[in-house]
Amino acid sequence: MRREDLERVAGMELLMDSDEVGPCLAQESFANRLYMFNHIEYDSGSLADEYMRDVEANVPVDLPFNYFPADDPNRTPLNRWRSHAHLLFGNWINEVYQTTPYSLEEIGKKRLSA
Repeated sequence: MRREDLERVAGMELLMDSDEVGPCLAQESFANRLYMFNHIEYDSGSLADEYMRDVEANVPVDLPFNYFPADDPNRTPLNRWRSHAHLLFGNWINEVYQTTPYSLEEIGKKRLSA
């Protein structure tokens, strides 16, 4: 996903972005939707496994940015995103909880303001 593609969508707000890797998180507040473009749910080795799989299959693939220590794919990656992932998912679950009507009959009948 490219930043300029998201900017063309009316009502889309880019929440997390990086010059190095592009958009990470965006929301459509009018539809109460959240879009995540990265894999912060991955454990420490998942991306390494995917990278090595592609390298072994001769698939053209770039070395993941700032993932392997010293950009050496023979070294074990450090999981520097775990606490951020926990915080993001915890905040998201809280947002869902806080904006969900108490009465099941009310769910889907009205849009809650952000």
